[in-house]
Amino acid sequence: MNIESLFSVAGKTAVVTGGSRGIGRSIAETFARDGASVSICARGKAGLESAAAELARGGAKIHAGVCDLALAHPDGAGTRRRVHLRLD
Repeated sequence: MNIESLFSVAGKTAVVTGGSRGIGRSIAETFARDGASVSICARGKAGLESAAAELARGGAKIHAGVCDLALAHPDGAGTRRRVHLRLD
């Protein structure tokens, strides 16, 4: 066993919040380049679509979904959050 196989993401799925720009985008690019399927989410649909198209050009399986992780729980009880992603 070598260090590359120990920490390999090839064949795994990575979920990256804020994946349409900045640090999140760089993280998504790295996962995709290293063989992971990548699901990116962010608040802006246009930015997500653009980022997903660019990431997919490298041959990775990419999923993009609009989400806002800052939303409070629907019943108003504090700041508990749930995000449901379906990765098909």
